[in-house]
Amino acid sequence: MKLLLEKWRKLLYEAPQHYEMIVSIKSQPETSLYGSIYNSIRAIPGITIVKTTTASEKDHAGNKISILSLKFMMEPGIGHEYMASIKDRMQGLQDEQGDKILAVRILRLPQKIK
Repeated sequence: MKLLLEKWRKLLYEAPQHYEMIVSIKSQPETSLYGSIYNSIRAIPGITIVKTTTASEKDHAGNKISILSLKFMMEPGIGHEYMASIKDRMQGLQDEQGDKILAVRILRLPQKIK
């Protein structure tokens, strides 16, 4: 029984941690984030929740700027690689009409959720 408890504690200690980060995405003017883009973001391994934090705005060129909160699970020690992976996978996603995400910028680095 003691060995089982020690293994359980080790598993809990090594389990992925829950984090949240805030990203800004620039997309084409008619891009619909809800639907296929949100589903594609949720399909990135580790991401559990995607939500818009503020209403979308337009930049000087008419592109849509949206602020998203991403909640995810990440293995300890791979933060930098994981963030780069998320940015790469999000950039270029398309909605049902073919409108694309043009750029992704991390506004707030991941923070542990308690």
